[in-house]
This record gives sequence, structure tokens and C-alpha cells, in this order.
Amino acid sequence: QSTWGCEHIMSIPEQFSQSETIMFAALQVLHIMSCSVQGTRVICQARPLTRLVRLLSAYPGDLTIAIKGVSWIVWGCAAYSENKKALLKSKCHDALFNFMTSTKPEIDGLALEAYSAALWSLLSLNETLESFNAHGGIKWCVNKLCESGSQYEPRVMRNICMILANVVEADEASAYEIVIVPTGSNREVLKVLHDLYINNRDNPELVQAVAQFVVELASYKEINSQLNTFNFQQLLREMQLFYQASPEITEPATVAMQKLERFQLERRLTIE
Repeated sequence: QSTWGCEHIMSIPEQFSQSETIMFAALQVLHIMSCSVQGTRVICQARPLTRLVRLLSAYPGDLTIAIKGVSWIVWGCAAYSENKKALLKSKCHDALFNFMTSTKPEIDGLALEAYSAALWSLLSLNETLESFNAHGGIKWCVNKLCESGSQYEPRVMRNICMILANVVEADEASAYEIVIVPTGSNREVLKVLHDLYINNRDNPELVQAVAQFVVELASYKEINSQLNTFNFQQLLREMQLFYQASPEITEPATVAMQKLERFQLERRLTIE
């Protein structure tokens, strides 16, 4: 793996810009490289990130294939903090966020899993939050969450929950935008989150994401009271009981429980 080799890989589809097969092959090679620390370092040291952004607007075939490929590469690179500067400089977050407000293509299936994973990893960089909000990211995620039912794979919903958890942790105003129901809307995010857990309580990845989302939501008093209304304490106790051997679940569940209990205690003392 070398910077020169990476540059060469991305120069090939530019020379054969009308060949979907060649472009797809180049994406696959970069995807494999992005599965290792050294591979992501090489990708970020070269210019492929900037070229990947251009590829999204010039892909000759099914654009969802390009979105899927680029998303997995970005997800791999964003997993390592040393790549943060290169990711931000490439503006790949803006390029991917654009698809949240675009009517075409419709991102679904495996492409949606890759795309939501990339958004999750990008939202771990605080510098991307403003752009995410400007592109209607909260509305997009909330719509996906509220449409969920059996429509989307649990991993997609795990990713959506983690995206929203990152947003809520970073910005209080966004937290209220997510939860407070607009007048005339039938959106009820906390009920959807409650039901999402009930229907997937045997999926540890999704349970962990729900627990992490609740931890961040419980930091805000008005939302804290609504969480109690939907009996999230019972759900958190169940997580602690059923996943005793999984600290990645029990730890956020315990923190969320403590926040809810502390709010209830403060409320009782105020009344008294």
C-alpha cells in the first residue's frame, strides 16, 4: 500500500469515466484498503478523498453503488482520529450530506446501511455538525426512525440512533428539535424509540445504540420528564438484567438510569 498506488487507482476511473465496471473496481480496492489503519492513512495522505467526492457527481451508472462504496471508505477512514484533518479538508461530509435533501437516488437496502454508517462516523467529528444541520440531517434521521417498523434492517436503525446520539450530545437545541413534537405532527420519537427497543430487545447492537441515545437525551430536564412518561426506567432495568455480561450496554443503561432517578428526586424535593 503506497500513496503512489492509491493515486494510480483513482486515476484509472478518471481515464475511463464512462465505465461503471472500472469505477466500481477502483472503489472495491479502496474499500479493502480502508479496512486497515495503514490503508486509511495512505488514502488520506493521497488525493483519493477529494477524487471520491468528484466521483459521486460523475458516476456513470447506478449512483447508489457509488454512494455505498464511498460511504464504506469514509466510514473506515473516520474510525481513526489521525484522519480527521484530511476528512474535513476533502469536504466529503458535505458531498454525502447532500444526498439527505436530494430526491434522487433513493438510498435503501445495503446502500442505506453503508450511508448511515458513514454519517455516524462523520458526526463523531464536531466540525461536521453545522453542515449536517444545514442539510436537514435531523429531519432525515427522524423520518428514518419514525418510518422504521420492519422497513429497515436493525443495523440501519442502530446507525440512526448513534447519529442522533452524537447530535444530541453536541447540541441542546438539536435535542429538543428531535424530541419536541411540532404542532399538527404525528411524530412521537420517544414512543418510536421505546417500540424499537421492545421489538429488537434480543439485538445487542441495537440495544446498545438505544441505551446511548437515551443517555444523551436524559441530560436535558424537559426531555428527561418525557422519558419517564414513556417508562424508560423499566427498559433500562431490563437492559441491565438481560445484558449483565455486556458492559457496553450496562454502562450507558446505568448512567441513563441515574440521570432519570436524579431528575425524579429533584422534582420531588421541589414539590415538597
